Amino acid sequence: MAFFTAKDMAQVTSSTAKPGYTVNVTRYGADSVMVSFFGSRKTSRVWVRWWNGPYGEISESVD
Repeated sequence: MAFFTAKDMAQVTSSTAKPGYTVNVTRYGADSVMVSFFGSRKTSRVWVRWWNGPYGEISESVD
């Protein structure tokens, strides 16, 4: 997975899921995007945005 950020902009440049996972890209605005990977029992999310500079947050959950 790769991102590009600049002032007031965030883009996903690649988001390839591993076998057994699906991927979903959600855009919240020009400067905010989340990529979610869903597996059979695990969800991983990466949220990237421009917030006074590049900002990223990763979260994972297991069912």
